[in-house]
Amino acid sequence: GAVVEIDDLRFGFPGRPRDGLWGVRLRLDAAGRPLGPGERFEFSVKLGIISFGAARMEVVAPDTVDGHLTWKIRMLVDIGSLVYDANDTLESWFDPRKFVSRRFEKRFRNSKQNRNRLYSFSPEDGIYTRTGKDTVYATPLDVLDDVSFLYVVRTLPLEVGRTYEFHRYYDIGKNPLVVRVLGRETMELPDKSKAPCLLLAPVIGTTGLFRPQAKARLWLTDDARRIPVQIKA
Repeated sequence: GAVVEIDDLRFGFPGRPRDGLWGVRLRLDAAGRPLGPGERFEFSVKLGIISFGAARMEVVAPDTVDGHLTWKIRMLVDIGSLVYDANDTLESWFDPRKFVSRRFEKRFRNSKQNRNRLYSFSPEDGIYTRTGKDTVYATPLDVLDDVSFLYVVRTLPLEVGRTYEFHRYYDIGKNPLVVRVLGRETMELPDKSKAPCLLLAPVIGTTGLFRPQAKARLWLTDDARRIPVQIKA
């Protein structure tokens, strides 16, 4: 099948070099974790050697959900070609104090259909609801979604050879969330410089970019910033 490659870390928000690589603004919290509003990464999407879209990961802005301070985190993939167009957006409202998700939205647009799904989480009660459904679903007390998990991964020790498993996915039947640390590699960056990176194999849910069958790979810089450099699936 086709291999979709997301690479080419480009310039993000203007910032000073010491705040991140190539002007990408990056902030560490009190514990030295690389999270916070204003962080933004932009990528190109490639099929083989052909670029046919763009992707973005960003912590958009603070927001409030049910009286709780959250950071709105967005992942967006925009693909365009002569035969197929798609715009997929995932947004997570992440509670930085409790390290849980409080809301999650999926918006899918392509040449054939449009689809929206909004999930509201109540970590304190261990339940969530979904728009258009009357059912109340059970969920972990320390619930995470597809987007928030990737940001939590960046805060882990990430020791080479280790496998980290978490039963924190909002859809209980699709647990565990898994990330294997496969090793270290030196990656060439867009400015032709090189950076030591950790190579990860994340598994999230049963559909999407990080489903088990995709055998996705994620490269993060091997430093406190944990900057995502490349994704392959």
